[in-house]
Amino acid sequence: MKKTTTACLLLLTLLIVSCKNNNKAQGAIELADASTLMDESMQRFAGFWNSGDSEGISNEFTSDAVRILTDPSDAIEGNEAIKISFLNAFSEESLFKNSHIEIDVIETRFVSDDILIGSGLFKILSDSDEILESGKWGNVFKYADGKIKFLLESAYRNVETKSDLSDLVVMKESLESSDEAHFNEVKNFIDDFVTDFTNGEREKLSLSFIENGIRTVSGTQGVLVGIDNISSSFDIVEGETLNANILGYKYLNNSLAIGYGQWRRSDKENNVLTSGNWGNIFLIQDQSVKFVMESAGIVKDY
Repeated sequence: MKKTTTACLLLLTLLIVSCKNNNKAQGAIELADASTLMDESMQRFAGFWNSGDSEGISNEFTSDAVRILTDPSDAIEGNEAIKISFLNAFSEESLFKNSHIEIDVIETRFVSDDILIGSGLFKILSDSDEILESGKWGNVFKYADGKIKFLLESAYRNVETKSDLSDLVVMKESLESSDEAHFNEVKNFIDDFVTDFTNGEREKLSLSFIENGIRTVSGTQGVLVGIDNISSSFDIVEGETLNANILGYKYLNNSLAIGYGQWRRSDKENNVLTSGNWGNIFLIQDQSVKFVMESAGIVKDY
């Protein structure tokens, strides 16, 4: 009897260890898959950019994808409009004619079975390797058929000096309603974020992110991951106000939603100091909303 009991305990221990090892291995596989998918996507994107292939690069986007960029123009929605945007970027008149792009991935992960997020840095260089533009990106991707495609591109230039700042954004009328699920919760969340920023509520701002949330915005150093790193990143000045609107919104299911719009920061006399665009992904649970990733930047007219 004692030998049987000992044998059973040993078998149970081996099963537990085996399960733990399998779970660790599964986690490593999922992480590797996200990293591999992102690396492959960025390699394709850079390859098409470097060869000036607007058709190829536009096919890296879903049919309903949106591009939110440093450019002060409207959001670029849909595959055909996205293709035209790259035709313009590679045209003879463009600053980026014959340019090449370098992309670094800082953070990537699946946030649902078919939605992957990523963030990092980019540099666009001339054919003589002069840096034409550098900045950050925080994008949302849709996974299907063994590859990922852009669902939301949100990328912005770095801000080096105050002379780089611009007030070119003309604030448009914000969406007040939508047939998409959880729009009101997200709208109220953005309104609260704006109020908390204006009031200097740093702790509330930090807690508006999930625990391993991502913040990639103009004016901060690098890509920030996790509440501890995000908490000290808010550049709040007493007397300044923040305003923001929503121009587009889509519920992705799995308690996730993406949205985009504009923001503007003003001084006590309501003079515009900085303004730009944002494109974010949100988590909605129990009528509570948090940032999965905030990606926002200052505009520039070329």
